[in-house]
Amino acid sequence: MTERLYLDDPDRLTFEARVVGVRTLAGRPAVVLDRTAFYPEGGGQPADRGRLGGAAVVDVQEVDGELLHALEGAPPEAGAPVPGEVDAVRRRDHLQQHHGQHLLSAAFEATAGAHTVSFHLGAETCSIDLDAPAASLGEERLRAAEARANDLVFRDLPVTARDFEPAELAALPLRKAPEKGARIVVVGDLARGEVVDAS
Repeated sequence: MTERLYLDDPDRLTFEARVVGVRTLAGRPAVVLDRTAFYPEGGGQPADRGRLGGAAVVDVQEVDGELLHALEGAPPEAGAPVPGEVDAVRRRDHLQQHHGQHLLSAAFEATAGAHTVSFHLGAETCSIDLDAPAASLGEERLRAAEARANDLVFRDLPVTARDFEPAELAALPLRKAPEKGARIVVVGDLARGEVVDAS
């Protein structure tokens, strides 16, 4: 099992790891590491890119519980130590888009009762799919959601991402039930009970 360094430290961009397996992903050589700061594709968010030793990391996917780092070039041998470096610009872009999605989703719920059913981050665009038809929102509700989201951005609210105990989960205003364990991203001040978004 790979230690997922990005869960506890999303700002971490460099790390040292050991290759614990060599696989193939979409026709490319791929490695499994004992630890990684590379975020895999999932939940609408594209995978990180970067370098492992001298090879470019061109994709990261979770397959059957393993995190596969697809490489451009020859993979290091199993057991070999390898330095890793995540592309900082791509990571920051995805982090900002993903956080923005949380704020915009919370704004649409608060102003229009419209719930997010999916979202997609990309190099050029980011999209959010709502459970309300576009025609039902109208200019006024769209402007209200935009104003609410901007207000949340300018408030510079704290963000907490961690596993919550069952009693803590029950007290959170979750947008939807957790699908993969109890790891929740909370925007707002937990100590004061001022939660803007929890998902």
